[in-house]
Amino acid sequence: MTAFGVGEPSEDYARDPFATLDMLLGACPVRLADREGWAVAGRGSVLAALRDDRLAATDGSTFNDRSPAFRNSVARMLRAWFAHEADRALPDLVNAAFADAMAPLFALGPADLVVDLVADIARAVPLAVMAALLGVPPAHRQGLGRLAGGLLASYDSSWSERAASGVRSKQGLDGYFVLHLTRAEIGTPLLDALRDIGLKQGLPPAAMADVCTKLLVAGTTTTAGCLASILAWLLEDPAAYPTCAERADAEMPALVEDLIRLRSPVLALKRIATAETTVAGTPVAPGARVYLLTAAANRERGAAAPDCPAAGPTQRHLSFGRGRHACLGAPLARLEIRTALTHLLPLVPRLRLLEPIQWRRAWLLHEPVSIRVVAS
Repeated sequence: MTAFGVGEPSEDYARDPFATLDMLLGACPVRLADREGWAVAGRGSVLAALRDDRLAATDGSTFNDRSPAFRNSVARMLRAWFAHEADRALPDLVNAAFADAMAPLFALGPADLVVDLVADIARAVPLAVMAALLGVPPAHRQGLGRLAGGLLASYDSSWSERAASGVRSKQGLDGYFVLHLTRAEIGTPLLDALRDIGLKQGLPPAAMADVCTKLLVAGTTTTAGCLASILAWLLEDPAAYPTCAERADAEMPALVEDLIRLRSPVLALKRIATAETTVAGTPVAPGARVYLLTAAANRERGAAAPDCPAAGPTQRHLSFGRGRHACLGAPLARLEIRTALTHLLPLVPRLRLLEPIQWRRAWLLHEPVSIRVVAS
């Protein structure tokens, strides 16, 4: 098969990969010779794989650590911290970040000021929030944001040039946070909690730096992609705005979940078998890669209306994963998307696209890279 190959995908696939994913629903598990692994698309099979402890996250990730020192300390603390702070300090931080980023939008008018909703809103806000949580000075944020973007671009890791770029980006981020964690003059509640746990559990500096890198990249790039995809949908689909505005007034939490289900930029979660296991009834050998096509599973018939979220989802989506690899920062992502809708929906009728939306050319990611608008 050609999908998820080693070459660059077509513009048609980049703009709309879901026809290909829909075809895979009935064909999986599919052997991917180019990627030396398997693709799994059915919701039941994806859910079972997410809960299979023999399928680890990515190579070399601290979050593969199954030791009590990590699983019972760092992961548990982060899950509780984000869940707790999402109801306390985080709303003010997220609202302030949106207010700062959106100031130019309120100036749109006769001067036809051009705004890129991806660079100026969708990427800027999650980066500002996560950088503030980790104590990253404003002067360093754009540089770290570029490294985070480089690491995200390597997600299609069978492309050798992108894989190499990802390694360099990861090394740069880890090196930064190794030094950052030693700077006692920089402190935030989250950073201090990470330092305390690392010290108490005897975790090496490299492991704690990797945790910070994961938080910055996952807490910035994936939420940014989801926000950008939502904005693209609102601007390109004539039925999108009234549908979204109506549901925002009546059932905002359900709308947020539906948008995350349909607009998550990550089309597949990558796993690697650490022991012999079975995926969708197919034996998988140790070392084999498994691509869990969560975007296809989320759109499987019965999950909810596939393309237009006119009603709340009937079952939980898989965009945040499940089991011990479930997204630790999911409460923050939900908060940022809900806040974005609150701030942006009133402005959408005023915005006009200057040019066709540009989409990332990738097999496993689906997100706009530029949405340039002016006020009409």
